[in-house]
Amino acid sequence: MSTQNIMWTALPNGLNPSGDRLKISVLVSPRLLTNSGASGTLAEFPDFIYWPATIAKLRFQVEFQGGPTFTAQPVVEPGFPVLDSAAWKALFPASSLVQSFGFEDKSPLFVRSYPTKNILAFVEEQYRLFAVVAADHKPTLSELGFDVAGPRGHGLISRIAIGDRGMQDRLDERLNAILRKNRAMSPAPVDPSLDFYQVRVMHQPLSKEVLDANKPVSSMYM
Repeated sequence: MSTQNIMWTALPNGLNPSGDRLKISVLVSPRLLTNSGASGTLAEFPDFIYWPATIAKLRFQVEFQGGPTFTAQPVVEPGFPVLDSAAWKALFPASSLVQSFGFEDKSPLFVRSYPTKNILAFVEEQYRLFAVVAADHKPTLSELGFDVAGPRGHGLISRIAIGDRGMQDRLDERLNAILRKNRAMSPAPVDPSLDFYQVRVMHQPLSKEVLDANKPVSSMYM
């Protein structure tokens, strides 16, 4: 038996001409499953054969989180006063091919991210520190936390200087060990080296990444 589901997504669309009403558009995302489970035709889905007639009967309510609910008033674009059934049937006849909807399995992939709270906390803490210890001069390498001659300051900038190839390899090994186990990074205490390395990896173009044939391709999300 063919089945159909629709995901409705409300999208802000500005104000009406008089400026006293909010407008929204609705993105319609059909998910159709044919009788065979693989492919079929639009004839299996009468609601979509006569979609203009179907949608004309629908009414929507808009609910504001923590606020009131309103019945949405349908509006039309200038020059298009009615839903065009003839155009719809010309574009999508009953014989139109339908490939059954199916979710793509993303479970083997890694989710790339970075801990924004940790990054922000580190930057703020370092700014406060240098505002005190280097208020009247440019911070020295020692004050920044690098190993140089003389007393070493309290800065931790050296921990995020990950230009050394050996350090990169060690951080990459740590990161991928966690991702292989959990598929994503869980919240963790501040770890400047690993936190900032995640920022670097997150923004590394995939086209320049050397992929290991034995390692799943990483997914990147903002």
